[in-house]
Amino acid sequence: AEVREASESGVAAQVELVASDARLKWSAQFNQITRRLDQAEDMAAWTAALLDGALAVAPRAFLFSVLSGELVYEGSRAPEGESFPDLEGLRLPLDSAPGFRGVVESLDTVISLANEGEISATLAIAMALDEPCRLALLPPVTERAGKRRRVAAILVTPGQQTPSDIPALELLACIAGLSLDVRQSAQKAATSVPAGQL
Repeated sequence: AEVREASESGVAAQVELVASDARLKWSAQFNQITRRLDQAEDMAAWTAALLDGALAVAPRAFLFSVLSGELVYEGSRAPEGESFPDLEGLRLPLDSAPGFRGVVESLDTVISLANEGEISATLAIAMALDEPCRLALLPPVTERAGKRRRVAAILVTPGQQTPSDIPALELLACIAGLSLDVRQSAQKAATSVPAGQL
């Protein structure tokens, strides 16, 4: 009994040590991603920071902007050697992808099936997704200070049975939306001209 108790105590201490180390590594990584989003010099750097952050907790990540009722492909991250040439330059009507439209309307995360009825056949093929795959569609939301909050982009992460770490991805999307909001507000302030000085 003493040996068993000592053994169980040692295992519990080891498990806690490993968990603590994992938490420290994740918080350091997340801190770095947040800094990159905050300090991004342009939209390309912001997009790269968001996709790299998503890839830290998901097997693949895709980003689409939402412009005038269209989904516009912005970039992706995947394991080495994987590419998605069919996505380059892709623009798709938002109405053809009900799952994405649901994100825009609800301003919230949507879990969607990777099939024609949910995301359109065009996207499912271009993203190399199969039927059983599920997607987490996460919105970086902007214009939070006003009454008309809107989805500026949609971060997409696939998974087989259940998508990746949703709480971490939602936190990432929230921070990305806030940093984008600040960036857009700064641009509007810089381009506003006092009356009579055009």
